[in-house]
Amino acid sequence: MPYPKGQKWTEEQKAKLRGRPAWNAGKTRAEDARIPTPWKGKTRDDQTRAKIRNSVQALKGDDVGYGAAHHRVRVALGTPSRCEHCGTTSAARYEWAYTGPGHDSGQKPYSVDPADYVRLCTTCHFKFDGKGTVRRGDE
Repeated sequence: MPYPKGQKWTEEQKAKLRGRPAWNAGKTRAEDARIPTPWKGKTRDDQTRAKIRNSVQALKGDDVGYGAAHHRVRVALGTPSRCEHCGTTSAARYEWAYTGPGHDSGQKPYSVDPADYVRLCTTCHFKFDGKGTVRRGDE
């Protein structure tokens, strides 16, 4: 039986520790070692919010990359559970495939419009993207 490990405590050892204060009871941190909470109850001004919005990929408006665009589609439409091409509902995995303008060029013109995406199983997605066959373990 692997658990509990170590020596068994005797009743005498347990009684000695019972009722003792914790090792850190009554101790306080030095003022410079405390974690400050400067933003508690405060808000940022519009200029600072704009800087944050421009630096965070998920908040960049319509100029987003692959991950942010697909995340927005997942939030808007949910996780796909049926392939719109072959109609299967028993595939191990479903994905959102970008069908908007420039999807076959290999560049990054991802759209945040959910209408530009179609739900496909992995097999149909590979065929749609022109990647050939699905490797073992991808489906």
